[in-house]
Amino acid sequence: MISGAYLISVAIATGVLQADGIRWTDIGLRRPASLRRTALLAVLALVGALVAMNIVQLTAVNLPGVVIDAPDISRFDSMKGNVPVLVVGVLAAWTMIAFGEEMLFRAFLINRFGGMLNRTRVAWAVAVVASAFMFGVAHFVEGPLGMVVNGSFGLLYGSIYLASGRNLWVIIVAHGMLNTLRFVVVFRGVAG
Repeated sequence: MISGAYLISVAIATGVLQADGIRWTDIGLRRPASLRRTALLAVLALVGALVAMNIVQLTAVNLPGVVIDAPDISRFDSMKGNVPVLVVGVLAAWTMIAFGEEMLFRAFLINRFGGMLNRTRVAWAVAVVASAFMFGVAHFVEGPLGMVVNGSFGLLYGSIYLASGRNLWVIIVAHGMLNTLRFVVVFRGVAG
């Protein structure tokens, strides 16, 4: 279901970009100048995401007088101890999730919002925040905390996308590694 939505969304985004004379390579899906630098930045982005997401989650669940459940990842229960489901999950992590989410939420939305707001520094900041908000909301199935954690992830990766000179590969690789790690944790029965 979600993978179909991503395919349709990427197809629509591609059409919108083409109508404006823009290609995916123009907004980050091009060969990076340095593969070594891209790999290093991807590892740093992965570490940053792990730290940021854990800080946000720990802060949220420890707010005085507020009861917030951990993100609901029960939709991945079938992955526990199931190698075929893990393999499909990892393949999805690198294709639909890493590519799809980064192309749509970072490259497409940030550039669209930034362009609508005249491409100023403030416009890019607003674009990153708006994209992160939408990314958080898109993860509503994980509950309120899941939306906040994913929103913080979107804020970090949107910032990295712009800071890296719109090198989409940095965040695609980092996102793929993050979800692979998360799926292995679920497979091993450590999470959930």
